[in-house]
Amino acid sequence: MADIPINDVARRVQFTSSGSAGPYSFSFAVLSTSDLAVYQNATLKTLTTHYTVSLSADGTGTITFTSGNAPASGVIVTINSDQAVARTSDFTTGGDFKAATINDDLDRLTINDQQIAEITNRAVRAPITEPTSSNMVLPAKADRLDKLLGFNASTGNPEATTGRVKTVSVSTGSAGSSATASYTESTGALALAIPRGDTGATGAQGAQGAQGVQGGQGQQGATGAQGATGNSPGILMAWESATTDSDQGNGKIWLNNGTASSASIFYVDDLEAGGASINSLVDTFDDSTNTALRGTISVYKNSAPQNFHIFNVTGAVVSASTYSKITVAHVQSAGTISDGDAVSMQFSRTGNKGTDGSGSMTSFTMSDGSNTQSITDGQSMTFAAGSGLTAAVSATDTITYSLATNVDISGVATAATFEPDGDTAAGDNAAIGYTAAEGLILCGQGSSYDITLKNDADATVLSVPTGGTGLEIPGSFVLGNNTSGNYAIVANPVGDANNALKFKLSGDTASQLQGISWANNSGTVVANIWKTGDPATSAPLRINSLGTIQFRPREVGIDGDAPVAEISGTVNTDGLLKVTGTVIATTSTVGSQGGSTTLDFAANQNFVLTLTSNITLANPSTEQVGQSGIICFIQDAGGGNTLSLGTDYETAGGAGITLSTAGNAVDIVPYFVKASGSIQLGAVQLAFS
Repeated sequence: MADIPINDVARRVQFTSSGSAGPYSFSFAVLSTSDLAVYQNATLKTLTTHYTVSLSADGTGTITFTSGNAPASGVIVTINSDQAVARTSDFTTGGDFKAATINDDLDRLTINDQQIAEITNRAVRAPITEPTSSNMVLPAKADRLDKLLGFNASTGNPEATTGRVKTVSVSTGSAGSSATASYTESTGALALAIPRGDTGATGAQGAQGAQGVQGGQGQQGATGAQGATGNSPGILMAWESATTDSDQGNGKIWLNNGTASSASIFYVDDLEAGGASINSLVDTFDDSTNTALRGTISVYKNSAPQNFHIFNVTGAVVSASTYSKITVAHVQSAGTISDGDAVSMQFSRTGNKGTDGSGSMTSFTMSDGSNTQSITDGQSMTFAAGSGLTAAVSATDTITYSLATNVDISGVATAATFEPDGDTAAGDNAAIGYTAAEGLILCGQGSSYDITLKNDADATVLSVPTGGTGLEIPGSFVLGNNTSGNYAIVANPVGDANNALKFKLSGDTASQLQGISWANNSGTVVANIWKTGDPATSAPLRINSLGTIQFRPREVGIDGDAPVAEISGTVNTDGLLKVTGTVIATTSTVGSQGGSTTLDFAANQNFVLTLTSNITLANPSTEQVGQSGIICFIQDAGGGNTLSLGTDYETAGGAGITLSTAGNAVDIVPYFVKASGSIQLGAVQLAFS
């Protein structure tokens, strides 16, 4: 602790608060923030919780009340020195005797002395000029119990005296008597008697004064303020926002859904808000014999009746011991009713269901739209069945018409639409069906064909052979139109040379074409895709054209992108393949390689191998005669990796391949597959950079 001066100041200060949290200053020095006692009026406050202390270098400082703990205006704030009376140091024989420790102890002693002086100054004490014989010690406890503190008439010393008044009684004495007072020392009772004065003589009656002039009528006072809105008529309850099927407390009503329009159960406590039982009344909410609508429950918010919920009672009232459950249907709501709001509940009962009507009918008339028939009282009417139609009369005076399983229609059946709703089955002679997956279904069963479509001339247009899945079209199959000089796209029986597109699926001899032919308007064939001989054989697929055959990258109309390759030639001469774009061979870039590695010649033409260790090319099994390409070897950063070859790889003079050894060096080796098991490796091209 730093050495600070302990000035001769009072160690207690007081302030009358103006409602501020501070700061409130004190000019006496303290050694720690905990050496203070702070009061608001007579209430001791707690450091940190209620206030904080800021100390200056000389030990003086300020206190500031924390948020929410500022004293109200007019409160007395007292800051008092409250250093604990305790010794915290100890000097040992031969130990250190430091000035700082001595100063700290002396400061504490001085502060304690000042605290004692401050307390003494607030004590009752004799003046300094009091005789030395004065003894200001109080009498013993037993001697001063229930006594007054007095001072001896001769010595002036304190003593316990009687004369304490505990009770006072006042009585009225008789007229003309003297006032009295008595005191009982043992009980402290003081009794006073005050005499009553004599009644004076009655004075003479004065003359009646003249009547004054009537004053004018005063102005009408201002209209008073409107009173508070009264409760809505009905039973006083409280709204509960809970939706559980359990008692929510006395006087509560609630729903089984937080949204009124979605509620189906209305809960009512057995007691209303004032504690009176309403259970018997609620039990009558379902008494109406009109079970579809037994009554209506209306709930209004008392403080704002424009907020309400209305429900129809559509079911029975069910008792749940301390509350009831009522089945309802929501009718209308407006505004909001919140949890705990005071509400009024109203119920209007639906009248009982009326008696069913009775009487008799003298006659009625039936009509089919053109003819009428009158049936009079006493006559019978017969409901007859018809073709595919049955009629049945039950004991409940009900006539039922139903269709037979199979209905025969001899005439023409007409309708706007006909929608089958079931699947067909094998063996149906002729049926129309429907399923969600297959859509409309036609099926039949004939000796030659299952389904036949005919035109208005009764000529066959399309047929499905019996039990087959093929489709026969005896006439033309038109896929487009011949308009504005464009070629029509038509499929006709083979032999009609005037159609642009001809499908020929069979021929009279094995040497005839089997395929598709394109002809011009004159019938001349200009291109074919075909197979010669029997289609079942392995004869090759052939393509020929009077012009050049082109391969294009994509379809963009007739004059689209330029061809990437084309075949051109003349009759009886070899065609030439011309590649106008770029041919890219498939290349394997499998990444890091080392050890025994087998190249896949069926999947790749070229290979790029990054060596992470010495590598051996094992004999492959996928090479194809005539295949050629390159193998690229890349050394890793360390370099020095070597190449060994399987027996299928052959080099000039059997000398093998020696790779570059530098790190990241790139070498290229060309190859050609001469035969299966014979891969010819060309001279290595070293150290590309």
